[in-house]
Amino acid sequence: MPVPDYGVLKGKAVGKSRGKAGDGAPHLEIHMTAAKKNYRASLAVQSQQAPSELMYLVDEHFDWKQLTELRGLSDGFTALDERDEIAVDYVRSGLFDTSAMKPLPPNLAGRDNGLETVVEQYVNLAISSPGAMIYAFGNRFGPQKGKDKIFGFSPQLGLYDLHMNQGNTAEFRDEDGVYQDGALLIDLPQREQCIAIFLAFQSQSFRTDDRTGHRPAAAAATAGGQPVLPAQEAARRKKRK
Repeated sequence: MPVPDYGVLKGKAVGKSRGKAGDGAPHLEIHMTAAKKNYRASLAVQSQQAPSELMYLVDEHFDWKQLTELRGLSDGFTALDERDEIAVDYVRSGLFDTSAMKPLPPNLAGRDNGLETVVEQYVNLAISSPGAMIYAFGNRFGPQKGKDKIFGFSPQLGLYDLHMNQGNTAEFRDEDGVYQDGALLIDLPQREQCIAIFLAFQSQSFRTDDRTGHRPAAAAATAGGQPVLPAQEAARRKKRK
């Protein structure tokens, strides 16, 4: 099934952590607060599959026609599906040029400019800037009993899959879907600036079916026919409105 609880979390960044040393799947953890609740946004910086380096793109002057709608959301988590104009799709939303994404290891030996550091500098800016707001797109988890494993608050509540969620290999194909991709937006009103961070695994494909988010061959096998490719998406969405 696609991402089960996709949506956007609007909140204030109040802390961060690089997780645990030696973690086989490193994540940059962001402590967020919204509507008197604590959340952890868990952002992958390395893939479990080869090649392990994630593809990334940072737009420091992100201009999106849906920003006004996004800013109008209430603090906290808002569930989204493909009918929502603010749902993110790397292939169909036209937010950025996917060919501009570049691979980067989580950390580079002797150099402080790996992916974890690149993302962390923007998170630090969100923490220190008055009025800054984070919009994290991904898959919600919780609330669950017990303390958060990174920040210690309770109940456990947060967001993961803040990366592309389509075009996966067979191992993760059941997570494919359209208009359910992750992203991290940092809105800085005092600077009149919005920073967008997009992440994808090198094992994923940007050529995906418009119904399932699968790679074309897998989509055709699932549907018993020909996959619907991105060129047909505009007509499909127009009919739906």
